[in-house]
Amino acid sequence: MMKLAWCFVFLLVLNSNPSEYFTYADHPVLTWEDFKGIPPQNARHFASVNTGIAYSYEVKILNGDFHLSYEIESQFYPQLSWKKIYKKVVEIYLLTSNCIGIFLKFMLENLEQL
Repeated sequence: MMKLAWCFVFLLVLNSNPSEYFTYADHPVLTWEDFKGIPPQNARHFASVNTGIAYSYEVKILNGDFHLSYEIESQFYPQLSWKKIYKKVVEIYLLTSNCIGIFLKFMLENLEQL
C-alpha cells in the first residue's frame, strides 16, 4: 500500500509542470485576464507573477571560425500567477512584472555583441 501511495505522489509531481504559457515576445504587456491562478488563503501579498527564462545555445567551430547561436525567451505561466481583488495596489506590481522583458532585452543586446 505504501508503494502505491509513493507512486501516486511521484505521478503528481511529474504532472505538476505547467502546460500553458506565453512569451514576452508574443504578449509583452500583462492584463488582469492573464492571471488565472487561485491565490493561497494565507498569502500576505496582493499578487504573484510566475515567469521564467528559457534558453538554448550551440557553439561550433567551422573552418577555424567560432559560431555561437542562441535562443532566449521569457515565459509567463497564467495558471501559476494569481491576483487578489485589490486592483489599485496590484497595478504597481503589474508594472514591475514587465521587468523580465527589460532584462530579456538587455541579455539579447549584450549577447549580440559577442
